Amino acid sequence: MARAARRRCDGRGTVAGKCMGFLYFLVGAPVISLPPHTVAEHFFGSSASGQNLHIVRQREDPMVDEMLDRRSLRTRAALHGAFVVLLLEQGYDALKIGAVADRANVGRSTFYEHYRTKHDLLRASIVGPFSILADLVGPTRSTGYVTALLRHFRDNQQVARVLLGWPTRPLLGQTLADLIAERLKRHPAGFARVPHEVIARQIADAQLSLVESWVQGRPHLDLDVVADALRRTAVVLVSAHSDTACP
Repeated sequence: MARAARRRCDGRGTVAGKCMGFLYFLVGAPVISLPPHTVAEHFFGSSASGQNLHIVRQREDPMVDEMLDRRSLRTRAALHGAFVVLLLEQGYDALKIGAVADRANVGRSTFYEHYRTKHDLLRASIVGPFSILADLVGPTRSTGYVTALLRHFRDNQQVARVLLGWPTRPLLGQTLADLIAERLKRHPAGFARVPHEVIARQIADAQLSLVESWVQGRPHLDLDVVADALRRTAVVLVSAHSDTACP
């Protein structure tokens, strides 16, 4: 899988641009319009860089804040770019932090200022787009952003197929489940019978299965149908586990 993707995304021509376009979407650049909270969650999420940036924002000089923030974002963009290229070249298991740092032209210590492991780097890459899927469990369940997300996944399916496959699929599932669980804790309906984490994992697995079918195009599914199916899946499973559900 990784070798085939590498042949299609080898740093030459428009296909390489599409692969990097997928990367820029993951790190929060305006490839498509994201909900305001997704960028904040991505840049101030579970990675070590989130804490560092919060500290930077407490400085008194706003010009210093902006300069350091931009420098941090450029570094992370370089790391994510190197990560995607090496993921396609070598596969996830063989990917080493030192190789990512070298390809990004930064020191290993710089990598550790932003991420502890390659798993953290992968999680940071998907928190933004996966927040769109997680939002479907909330009271407001518009599919507008979901449609744009699915279209972008299909346009950059070489990268998406690698990420949705083994060995990264379990990490993607857990990341999405964690995002969903956080939203379920704030949901107006109660969930006393089944833990939030269990419900979240069930929804995440169902969503990723639909996304994978859409990306692979087997069977053929219309864009609006998939987006609506993702919404309905979240709604039905949330309702089934709520305290007000019929026994």
